[in-house]
Amino acid sequence: MVAIDMCTVFKAAVRDVLPHVSTWWPQILAAITTGVTNAASEGINRAIKTDAVHLYANPL
Repeated sequence: MVAIDMCTVFKAAVRDVLPHVSTWWPQILAAITTGVTNAASEGINRAIKTDAVHLYANPL
């Protein structure tokens, strides 16, 4: 049986396409391993911006 470290394969593939990824690799690895993202805050910000645009376009 041969084990492949997919993390190493992934890093090599991404590094070929995005040479600056090594700068961001610690953050990318943290997101992959913990599953923690800022998706919830991004969704809330989008909702607030959408509401603000609608209120500005259609004042009460």
